Amino acid sequence: MQSKITRRGQITIPKSVRTALKLDEGDVVEVELTANRRAIVLRPKNVSDLDPEQAYYRSDAWQAQERSADRDIHAGRVRKLTSTDDLDRYT
Repeated sequence: MQSKITRRGQITIPKSVRTALKLDEGDVVEVELTANRRAIVLRPKNVSDLDPEQAYYRSDAWQAQERSADRDIHAGRVRKLTSTDDLDRYT
């Protein structure tokens, strides 16, 4: 199987692999570079293995906000702030 790297450094895990490993959208995988630096190993990571202080960021609510922010960015509904004064004006 092959997967192409996007310009943002993302790859798609083939459906047959996702199915076999029971991976769903939002699941976390651990990425490891082998000792000889010639291969990458991906391992599913249980949410329970995550730092408890980081667990909220995997919640459905947080992920919904992330998707909403991504849609706003792609639609151009953002402002570029160039100073802390700009930040004060928009908060």
